[in-house]
Amino acid sequence: MISATWLQLGQTICGSLILDIPSRSVCSQSWQEKTLPTSIPRQESCAKSVVLPVHRAAKADRAYFRRPYLFEPPAIPLTDIRSALEASKHAELLVRKVSYDFPNRLSLSTINLSDDHLSITWHRGRGGWERAKAKDFQRDEGPDSFEYRAYRERFDRSVVRFEWRLSDPYSAIMIQLPNEGDEHEKALNQVWQDLKEAGLLPRPLDKIRLSPAFKKLGRNTAAIVQSTRLLAQGGHVDLVSTLSEGGIEAVEAVREVRRGVDDANFVAADGMFSFAEEKYKQLSRTIKMEGHGLDSRLRIWVQCKRDDVYFVLSVIWVNNSA
Repeated sequence: MISATWLQLGQTICGSLILDIPSRSVCSQSWQEKTLPTSIPRQESCAKSVVLPVHRAAKADRAYFRRPYLFEPPAIPLTDIRSALEASKHAELLVRKVSYDFPNRLSLSTINLSDDHLSITWHRGRGGWERAKAKDFQRDEGPDSFEYRAYRERFDRSVVRFEWRLSDPYSAIMIQLPNEGDEHEKALNQVWQDLKEAGLLPRPLDKIRLSPAFKKLGRNTAAIVQSTRLLAQGGHVDLVSTLSEGGIEAVEAVREVRRGVDDANFVAADGMFSFAEEKYKQLSRTIKMEGHGLDSRLRIWVQCKRDDVYFVLSVIWVNNSA
């Protein structure tokens, strides 16, 4: 019995295309751990492993800007930031160029400080193989028949950022990691530890509760409110528009219910909002955003520019402060 597998590398800068064709007599035991037997040869034979280079350009991923948490800004005087960083164990990162290393563990990567902006970056990389059945194929070679089973190698490159525009009354931590289990909690703990070692703060920053903003945006005619959730002790109320175009305001029955709800009776609010570029001229495109008030967490559901994210944060802040 002769089988083969085809392993194709994807979503990475470089890699290998591996054709592993073991013979039954030499490799059957180790081969069974890789794949199931898939073909019956006309005769037994031995074959070699062949490695061919494959090169693919990696796409830039800006998803880390789309999952921000909002926090109070550090209390450190602005004039002391650079000296604190230079005196810390991470001082060498101030002059480090952009890093393309993605270690297995979340690690501090770069620190960028300008006259009006502090940006600190962490990287993490994970990899694995996933089945790609569409790339399977069969081939006959002389008396033997081979079936190739394809696997695509996937590299997940994750970025966490601490972003503080020094004139803003808030800072943001943007996490490009699945919000599953304690993934975000671990990432935040790593951020606090490294910021403390960098001399920027003595303890974790306080979250900014965003429920007031989402309550107000839930009644805002400029933003399209696709859904809103109002939470009270022991329960919650959901108001949702299922229209592909338009929000709660476009559904008369739901709109009237929303107008009859007293927001003061609810301790928190979440929501799904769209900021149309026709109404918000500063945006490069329409932005769809999900907000969680108690968690002080946002998620932007479209690819967009960094300035778009900062503009949405400014809208949230204005509504949260009013």
